[in-house]
Amino acid sequence: MRPTINHIIAYITFIRERYSLAVTIHDYQRSMFSGSVGNLAKYNIHNNPYCLYVKTNRKLWDKCIQSQKKIIDKCTECGAYYGMCHAGVCELIYPIDNGKQIIGFVSVSGYRADKDDELYPRAMHKLDRLCEEFRLDRQEIMTAYETYLIPTRPDRQLCDTLIHPLCDMLKLGLIESVAYAPDSNRKEASNFLYYDIINYINSHHNTRIDLKTLSETFNYSESYISHMFKSSSGMTLNQYINTLRIDEAKAMLNATDMSIQEISSIIGFNDSNYFTNVFHKLVGMSPREYRNINLSGYRMSERRS
Repeated sequence: MRPTINHIIAYITFIRERYSLAVTIHDYQRSMFSGSVGNLAKYNIHNNPYCLYVKTNRKLWDKCIQSQKKIIDKCTECGAYYGMCHAGVCELIYPIDNGKQIIGFVSVSGYRADKDDELYPRAMHKLDRLCEEFRLDRQEIMTAYETYLIPTRPDRQLCDTLIHPLCDMLKLGLIESVAYAPDSNRKEASNFLYYDIINYINSHHNTRIDLKTLSETFNYSESYISHMFKSSSGMTLNQYINTLRIDEAKAMLNATDMSIQEISSIIGFNDSNYFTNVFHKLVGMSPREYRNINLSGYRMSERRS
């Protein structure tokens, strides 16, 4: 992993932990999240509890991915903007370009329109359509919407100051990745396979995934996938999946009052004791200890407002 990518990861961690901003990176044209920048793939997921709740419906997860083309188009027209996704979540969007075209975007998400906000009627309309199209319980959706999303807009000046440099870093990271990548069709094919596997894991990591599952899904041998994944990510499959799950757990411990058992089940652990052991190994403390010493992003935002 090249130093530039290390710096990007450290910076994203700093933004998330110091300012409680839910920063994610989204790639539409498959030019990121492969090669040395593949280590950024874990930042491709909105781990806000509301988003996780909505995406338990697999069709809604697919809809989220499909909507990224519209975001790219809007970025092309107007640059960075404050908008709302199909599930009523408000977010700041910052385009990432490679010098020729927009290839992705950074999202600062996890906000909702309050009743005094001009966007509130639009948000309610989106929730109505969501429930009608996907046969969701309107009351449950509304409860999750009001419980887990922050009812104030993010500080635009702060976000501009923090996120524009991140977009520049991502552009440089991409250039570096291409510069160091071997020029071969085999390597290119490997990168595309890695990207497809990462997307699959990101959208299914709260279910059981193993090498056999990936082998059957992508028609490559288990040994090839294992070697390719470790070479591209620097982690084994289990290490990567557990990292994603624990990142989600940390967000849910901060932002909700759900029990350890409930969180463990939602993120894909059948045994809460095993979840606690994995959490302690990766974080250095138990889930309960982590919750006790960390203020939630929601409460911090409430104080700032």
